[in-house]
Amino acid sequence: MEHGNKDKGFGLNGIRAKLILIMVLLAAIPIVVTTLIAVRTLTNDALEEGEALNLKQARIVESDFNALIEQNLRLLELISDDDATVALIKNPTDEELLAELKDALEAIDEILADGNSTVLTGADGENIVRSSGELVSIADREYFKEAMKGNANISNPTVSKTTGQLICVIAVPVRSEETGEVLGVLTRNYAIAFLHDMLIEESEGDQIMFIVDTDGVVIAHSGHEINADSAEDNRSASEYFNSTSKTGTVISDEIGYDQVMSWNKDDATGWTIVAARAYSSMMSGARRTAVIFVVIGIALAVAAAAVALYMAASINKPIELLNDSLAELANGN
Repeated sequence: MEHGNKDKGFGLNGIRAKLILIMVLLAAIPIVVTTLIAVRTLTNDALEEGEALNLKQARIVESDFNALIEQNLRLLELISDDDATVALIKNPTDEELLAELKDALEAIDEILADGNSTVLTGADGENIVRSSGELVSIADREYFKEAMKGNANISNPTVSKTTGQLICVIAVPVRSEETGEVLGVLTRNYAIAFLHDMLIEESEGDQIMFIVDTDGVVIAHSGHEINADSAEDNRSASEYFNSTSKTGTVISDEIGYDQVMSWNKDDATGWTIVAARAYSSMMSGARRTAVIFVVIGIALAVAAAAVALYMAASINKPIELLNDSLAELANGN
């Protein structure tokens, strides 16, 4: 009695299926793994490049700002150390000294040519002379109090009593040469609008840049100008504000969508300079490339499977012949 291949031989159908599966896996797995690694690498590289660009721009703003502050401090210290400045604080009604120092303050304004003013104030907080604008009292201002303690400082934004503009103030103490006692304060007012212009100049493409003061309030933004009437934008709960690291990067959705936000903290002011880009925008190029990789990977996997099927069929042919021969022997033929 004869028996078919179902009962005799090697189990042809099972061998063929296993061969095909093994060949397909051997061909497809390396392609799939390589594609996944390539996609992951592209995504990580895009994120790292975006972070690097953000940090670079934040550091440029810090460098430009510090250079400006340093220039102002040097000029203010030059005037504060002048004998005529000390003499005027001691004799604030001396018309000759008033005229001399006003000329000196106006000279500073001409050198810096930024439209801002320079002011000398006595120990009682009353302005003695200004390069421009009306004389007012600044006795209640924190920058004045800090400078009277002997510390040069830069204030958080405050509303100017003379112009109504939002300003930050650079303040240096004026000391007695003999005793070192602080006799008054020399200040330079800066309209915050200059920070907006600086951020616009340094931001690239769809990058957003802003500066947060020591209270966590946004004081300058590349996307819009902030003035005394602007609603407060408080970011004091953010990671970049609360971080103790000078620089860093975080992915945050604090304004409703994911942004890659990199920060750099300014040593002179304690302010935090932030550069941000939408995560989707930063990843768009990598995603397009990743899609191409995936499509190529799928095409290669399909091609590999076809080759595997062909090779499996080629290997399977001799097995079929051997199986038939064994079957014939088993049947006594």
